[in-house]
Amino acid sequence: LLDREDDTLLLRFVQRLWGPLSRGKERLVYEHLFLDEAQDLSPVELAVVVETASEAQSITLAGDVAQRLLMDNGFTGWNDVLGKLGLDHVEIEPLKITYRSTAQIIEFADDVLGPLKNEQQSTATRQGVPVELFEFGHSGEAVGFLGEALRQLMAAEPRASVAVIARYAEQADIYYRGLLNAEVPFMRRIAQQDFPFKPGIDVTDVRQVKGLEFDYVVLLEVSSSAYSEDEEARHLLHIAATRAAHQLWVTSTGNPSPLLPQKLRDHAE
Repeated sequence: LLDREDDTLLLRFVQRLWGPLSRGKERLVYEHLFLDEAQDLSPVELAVVVETASEAQSITLAGDVAQRLLMDNGFTGWNDVLGKLGLDHVEIEPLKITYRSTAQIIEFADDVLGPLKNEQQSTATRQGVPVELFEFGHSGEAVGFLGEALRQLMAAEPRASVAVIARYAEQADIYYRGLLNAEVPFMRRIAQQDFPFKPGIDVTDVRQVKGLEFDYVVLLEVSSSAYSEDEEARHLLHIAATRAAHQLWVTSTGNPSPLLPQKLRDHAE
């Protein structure tokens, strides 16, 4: 039996053995290719797509190494990947301005990356309120606090989009049930990237949200057990934080994650 991931290998095998891919009797060719989130594509996946470009090889690859979701796909950096694709002559142009999040959110998101932080930092176009950390003794206490806060938020801003993001799906399930019992309105449990893209509260896990934007974001259980000091945790926490456009709250039960900036921990509620 073949896995879905084997499709790429089979397509690459066809290209190497019989030449360009075709649609019927017509060669599959594109005058320009634009690939987003390229940092989460393997060199083999990129090679399959790049070979469908016309002779002019007009190709745009867009991506953010800091927002890697997959750690085992063979992506080791832009220069290395471009070299493997035979595109080592291509210019790499870092984007220097971020439009989604406030300066305070971007500063937090960059801090959690630590040594993985991009050499060229992005500049935010607007200021906002500080990122806040709320520490609790147990998840029930956190649910009680968030239930009241979210009810007040939706009463004041019924058109707002809110994401409540856990690292793991099981954590999202626990908080969703708790917040339902707390009678939080307009709430949805998102488990298969089935976002409705309408006002309300989406309770989900970090692997569902990359590329999306919400007015408000609450990060659940940012503790040492959920976000330890490793590369994957740094990338995932960065992704989750940068979903927020206006305001970011961080919650923790037990010991806060060592990835959290010390100045944030010093001012925890």
